[in-house]
Order: sequence, then structure tokens, then C-alpha cells
Amino acid sequence: MKEKNYVILLAEDEKKSDSEFSLKEEIGKLKGISIVESVQGGKEALEKIKGDQYSILLTDDSLSDMDSRELVKRIVANGFKVPLIMLVDPGHEDIAAEAIKVGADDYVVKEKGYLKILPKIIEKTVEKFKLTSSLKLAEERYIQIFEHASDSIFICDIEGNILDVNTNACQWLGYKKDELLEMSMEDILSPAGKEKTSDIIQKIKGVKKSVFESSYIKKDGTAVPVELSASFFKLDKNEIILTFARDISKRKKIEKDLKLLANITTHTAEGIISVDERENITSWNRGAEIIFGYKSEEIIGKPYSILVPKESIQGLANIIREVYEKGFVSDIESERVTKDGQKIDVHLTTSIIKDEKGNKIGRSVILRDIAERKNMEEELIRSSKLASLGTLAAGIAHEFNNILTAMLGYAELGLITKDLEKMKKALEVVVKSSARAKSITDNLLTFARKHESKREYANIRDAVDTSIALVKREFEKDNIRIIRKFSKVSKTFCDVGQISHVCLNLLTNARDAMRPKGGKLIVELRNRDGYIELKFIDTGCGISPKLKERIFEPFITTKGPLGGSSEKGTGLGLSVSYGIIRNHNGTIEVKSKENKGSVFTIRLPIIKATLKDIKFLYGKKLKRVSRRHPLLKILVVDDEKGIRNLFEEILKREGHFINTKKSGRAALSLLRKEKFDLIFTDITMPGIDGIDFLKKVKKIDEKAKVVMVTGQVVDDDINLALAEGAFGFIRKPFTTSSIFSMIDEAISKDR
Repeated sequence: MKEKNYVILLAEDEKKSDSEFSLKEEIGKLKGISIVESVQGGKEALEKIKGDQYSILLTDDSLSDMDSRELVKRIVANGFKVPLIMLVDPGHEDIAAEAIKVGADDYVVKEKGYLKILPKIIEKTVEKFKLTSSLKLAEERYIQIFEHASDSIFICDIEGNILDVNTNACQWLGYKKDELLEMSMEDILSPAGKEKTSDIIQKIKGVKKSVFESSYIKKDGTAVPVELSASFFKLDKNEIILTFARDISKRKKIEKDLKLLANITTHTAEGIISVDERENITSWNRGAEIIFGYKSEEIIGKPYSILVPKESIQGLANIIREVYEKGFVSDIESERVTKDGQKIDVHLTTSIIKDEKGNKIGRSVILRDIAERKNMEEELIRSSKLASLGTLAAGIAHEFNNILTAMLGYAELGLITKDLEKMKKALEVVVKSSARAKSITDNLLTFARKHESKREYANIRDAVDTSIALVKREFEKDNIRIIRKFSKVSKTFCDVGQISHVCLNLLTNARDAMRPKGGKLIVELRNRDGYIELKFIDTGCGISPKLKERIFEPFITTKGPLGGSSEKGTGLGLSVSYGIIRNHNGTIEVKSKENKGSVFTIRLPIIKATLKDIKFLYGKKLKRVSRRHPLLKILVVDDEKGIRNLFEEILKREGHFINTKKSGRAALSLLRKEKFDLIFTDITMPGIDGIDFLKKVKKIDEKAKVVMVTGQVVDDDINLALAEGAFGFIRKPFTTSSIFSMIDEAISKDR
């Protein structure tokens, strides 16, 4: 009993403990026994062994307060973890055997010399108890793990017969445990699986462990996809298969959804692109390939900026900054560049991509080509513009009649007078009136012509003034007073023509709301909190709450056939205005009470321009125009004699050599014989029009500089002419300075 120091509790019969022979003292003398405590009776023994401080309990076969077998039963029932050896008198072995049956670990007959063998029996009993306890603990742990595993566990023999299952397997399949123990794996495998059961068992036996997918049938007949992890081993010479089964219904649904999503992503018309934190492209779907023309193998790994025109790079930087701050940015309209260098309008949404730890690792971009929508919007805007101008036609005609009256009167006065001073004054009035007429025409062109949306660094006040100038006469006729409350406002990037159109829409709506009584319209303009705020406050009839909710929707109106009114109106004005302001990243709101009037408030962001922006936008306009240049040989082609003569007078005065022709055919005949430094041609002419004339001139001399002169409202012919190689264009009515500017530009190109 080396290095063994047992603490022993001795339970004696009270009568025996009073005898001259002390069992406690004798046991205490034994080697390896460190402490011996004794108690009289079973009850006291039960109290003592609660603390687990004893190595073993020795008890007499009979105790004064209870039978020794009863003591054993109580120890087992209370779960006390202490081994027990019974000391029995000779002839009482049957009592010991009964005690062992109910839980005692061993017994010793108190024969002569029994104390000598007692230490070895104590050691053997304690070690055996420890081993048994460890095995019981391991078994309990196994049962806990087996029964509480999240997977369903099946233990089968080599034939597939089920030997044991855990609780989860029963609950999952809907069977009781005794039902499953009467079944084989073939009974729960799906029909597809049954055909492979024997092959599966052989495969598992061959590789010892295998993971594969199959399908189980529940008691209610439902088939569920499962992932099986099966192992083969031998236990007590028996071949066993241990199978862990996991329901993968959710995973299969997710896989199906992911495949569907991948299919949608691959075949959707929208471009879906992902980039890493360095803005290098990491994924590229079929939609992006169609929009931009790049194959995925061409573009993946390239910087996203390859898709962005130079002038939009700063805008891209702003988008990236915003999406990393907010996580998501939507409804952005911008320009992008295709593989062949073509600029396209796109509508895009971008959001942050995170890894499983929540770290930002890039962003996704979903975009679509909106060229068709843009064209439709432009047509809608143009229709709305023309409708708006139609309501002002009478006022504009009146303005032109006033101007023409002054021009005609002073022109006749200049012709009949011989006083040079009066003649000069008459001509000054004609020039001033012409400039006024040109201003009205330019404003009309700004509203009515079809043109690309072009942002410029401008003062919005100019757009407001232009619009008010167009309607002022009409408002006065309707007894409506316009009150300007303008503060100094910052310049910003905007499309002046589109902003003017919005102003005209709101002005005409205010006029209609105040008819026939008239009233007051206050137009306020100021800077406020980083925005330019523009208000139109009228004293008209107001808008009903029901209509106000939908006021910015197309074809919602109180005018025309749609609104049941005799006032002309299409219901497009406010919806178009809403779209224009939204595309400028601004807002438009309305407050109104019936019979009290309305307030429309526009807020546009103040976007400051750098010196570089200003030079980029206005570089050509900032150049000095010099009259010191070589004399040129110039051809003028126009079917209007007055215009030909005007060109001739202006250019001859500068010393240029001028030739004029009234038709494209006559001009072409001349060009086959002579070469000219510069050609001015009208676009609209009988016979050969300006575009055809340009094409034929380019065939004669591809380097010829041809300037198109037009008085048209739309820009289609101008764009076509520029595409065919026109040097430039000027609009009618033109001034001498516009002619000289074109000549200067032509000369500078030759230097």
C-alpha cells in the first residue's frame, strides 16, 4: 500500500464498540491508513458521508438502528459516492451477499487474521470504485451527448438494421424509439436512396468514413434532404455503422435561392458590378457586358474609374465618400463611358459590401442605361415647354408688335430725315429694339428648343428674370402684380434652360390660379442653409388637399379636359418641373389652402466651382477677340437677299473679299472653280438645303470651313451639321460681333 493514505469511516454496532477489543484502534494501526473515524449506527454514518471526505466506509453486518442492507440502499438512493465494505461475523455471509446485491462493493469475514488482508481489500475496493465511477461518468456523458446532439444519430449493424437512435432522430422522423429499433435504414431512406443502400454500406466499410447527401422519409411520408456523415468500426467483434444525419432543407432552399439569384444577376438587363476597397472591379454580370461592351475577362481587375468620363470623376469621388459614410446611396443619375468611348446616361444605386465580420470590403453598383427614358423625358419636357409657351402666345405677339412698331416707325423716320443727328438717333432706336426682340427670341429658344441637358456655372436669378420678362405683359393684362424679393444668391451648376422652364411653369400656374380676379405674386430668392431657395407665393384659389397629394404626378391638373376646366393645360408642367429639380439634386414642395393661395418652394444645392471649372466651362468666352487678322476670301450662301447684303456690307468694311450666292447649286458651281477661306451658309434653303450643301462641299474640299447660319428652334439640324464636319454655327438674328468671333476662331485654327 505504497503512498496510499486512506481516510476510513467505521460504522459499528453500539454494543460491540463498548467491548475491550477496539476495532477502530486495530484498523488505525494498519499500514496506509491515515485516519479512522467511527460512528455508532447507520444514521450517523449517513450524515458523515455526505461530504465526500472519506475514502471508504466499513460497516458491521448488523447495526443497532438499522439493518446493514438498509444502510446500503440509502447510500445508493442518495447518490453518495463512497465505496462500502461490510465486515461480517462468520456464518453471516448470506447477509453480505444480499448487501452486495443492493450495492455494497465487497465484504470481509471477521475470521482469524482478517486484519492482515483488510488493507489489500480496501485498496482493491477503492481503485475498483474509482474505475467504476469513471466508467459510469463516461457513460452518463455519452448518453447526454448522444441524446442531446443537434444531429440525428443512428447506430446500425452492417446489414443496416437500426440498433440505437437518439431522441432528436425520433422527434425529427416522427417515430417512437421502439418503432425505429424494429426498422432498418432502408425503411427510412427515400426510394432513390434505397437503390444505393448496399453500395453505400460497402463504400463506408471501405473508406471507414464518408460524407454524402441523401433523402429520408418521415413517418408522415414527407421526404427531407439530409447530409449523412457515416463511420464504420468494430465493437466487441461486431461491425457497426455510426451515422450522423442533418436536415439540410434550409440549406437546399438557400442554395436554390442563390442559384435563382445568380441566374437573375447573370441575365438581368441591369449592370451589376462589385469593386473592392481599392475600387478595382471584382465581378461583372451579363447586363454590364451589354451596357459597356466589355467582357468580364477584359474588365475584372481594372479600376472602376475606366467607366467614368473625366468630367464626372469628382462626382464619383463624392458618391464613394457618401456610400462609405451611409452604407447605401440610391437614385443617382450620371454619365458613364462604354468600351468604344461613347458617353451614356445611367441610373445607379450603390451599397457597401461587408465580410462575415462586418468589415467593409468594397461596394456593389447596380445600374441601367436610361438613354431611352432620357429621350422620353426630353420629349415630355419639350411638349410641356411648347404647351407653356402656347399659353403666352398672345402676350409675346403683343410684345413683338410693340417692338416692330418702334423699329418700323424710326426706320421710316431715318429714311425721310436729312438731319444726321436724328438719323443716328433713329438707327439707335432700331438697334435697341432689335436687341430687345433678340432677347425675347433667345428666351423662347431657351424654352422651346430640343437640346442636351448642359450644366453651367450660373446665377439662377438670370433664369428667374428671363421667365418673368416673358410673362410680365400677360400678368399685367390679367391685373396680377409681380413683386420681386431678391437677395444676392450664390452661383451654382445648373441647366439654365431647364430652370427657366420650371419658373415659367410655376408662373403660368400662379397666373391661372388668380384668374379672373387678379392678385399678387411674390417671387422670393435667397441663400439658405447651403441651398438656393426660390419661392412663388400667390393669392389664388389654392389646391384641394386631395389634389395636393398627387400634384406632381403626370396628367394631374385642374385645367383643360383632364381637370374639367376651360383653362388650357395638359397636367405635365408640374411633373416635368419635379423631374428637373430632382435631377438637380434639389427639392420642390407645395403648401396650399383652398381660397387662400399656394406657396411653391424650390431648393437647389449650392455647388461651388473652382477656377479650373470656370476655365473649362468658359475658356472660349474669356478669350480676347482681336480685329487684327489677315484678310480672308469668304463665300456667303443664303436665299434671303437682305442677309446676303448684310454679310457683304459688314465683311467688306473689314477689308475681306466677299462673294455671295442665293442657292447651294450656284455656290457649288463656284466652289469647283475657286477656293474660299470661310463659307457662311443658311441651313434652310430651297433646292439644296444647308446640310446637303455641306456634304457636297466636303467632297470638293474636305478641309473647307463651313459655318451654318440658322434661325431654327430645334437643334437637330445643327447637331447633324456638326457631325458632318461643320466648322461652327451662329443663330439668327446675329450681331456683327458673332460674325467676327467666328472669323477669329477660323484664323486661330490655321495658326
